[in-house]
Amino acid sequence: MIAMIFVLSQMGCSASGESGKVATQQGAKQTETASKGDRLAKAAPATITDVPTALSDMTSKVKAYKQAIESDQVEDAKKLADEIGSLWNAVKSKLSADLAEGQQTIHEDVSALMEETYQELWDKERLILLDYKIYQNLRDVRQAQEDQSTNN
Repeated sequence: MIAMIFVLSQMGCSASGESGKVATQQGAKQTETASKGDRLAKAAPATITDVPTALSDMTSKVKAYKQAIESDQVEDAKKLADEIGSLWNAVKSKLSADLAEGQQTIHEDVSALMEETYQELWDKERLILLDYKIYQNLRDVRQAQEDQSTNN
């Protein structure tokens, strides 16, 4: 019994050490991109009531963004990109550490989406691809969050 408790306690330490490592790497990467003028790093976090609602709002804005890109609505696309970034900045720290890989992917894609939306010439295919990747990863993160809430 004591051996089992020891093994479990060591597993917990190892897992928390890995989470810390991921968070540190993410923080360093975010600081590095912020120093380069990253729009996402400069976006003020949105005011949110709860994570599920914020993720749902973000998903809706991602859908609207695609429509704005497809119909060449530049100002709408910029506004939506900024709103997506603000929502992401509000929820990313509230998500489970178990979702670190998906969070990093969303972070990178939202950052790229924001930067490329403000380019003078759009690569519409690239913007739609980024939008789709964000949508898919948000869906996965939302599902994982729901699964965790159900299990707790």
